[in-house]
Amino acid sequence: MVAVVNHLRVAVGRVFGTAELQYVLAILLGLVIGGGALVAYLEEGRSVPEGIWWAIVTSTSVGYGDVVPASWQGRLLATALMVVGLGFVALFTAAIAARIVDADADKEHERLLRKLDEQRAENEKIKAQLRELSEQIKRL
Repeated sequence: MVAVVNHLRVAVGRVFGTAELQYVLAILLGLVIGGGALVAYLEEGRSVPEGIWWAIVTSTSVGYGDVVPASWQGRLLATALMVVGLGFVALFTAAIAARIVDADADKEHERLLRKLDEQRAENEKIKAQLRELSEQIKRL
């Protein structure tokens, strides 16, 4: 169990380890929480948790329709959150995908370097054998 948790911790650290990705996540969370609080303030009868739910649904373009802004200010906020939120969700998703691809590329690069080292060692053995054969031919 500890090994699984440790492996998961390393994998999550590998994906979310860069400062850039953490900034994107922080901005995305700020948009969701800020947008949710703002819609709760602008729309009568809405709570902050309901506003945060609405902001998540809106920024990911799911749009269930269970919470819909009625005022023009709320709709303007919805429009801004859709455009900006979708951009940051896409950026966040692309950053995660890039980290995963980079991790796979790093593993492949390490494998190729090991193979190259093995090949160099084999080449050195062959050179030594050729030198030995050359010396034997000279003696004949």
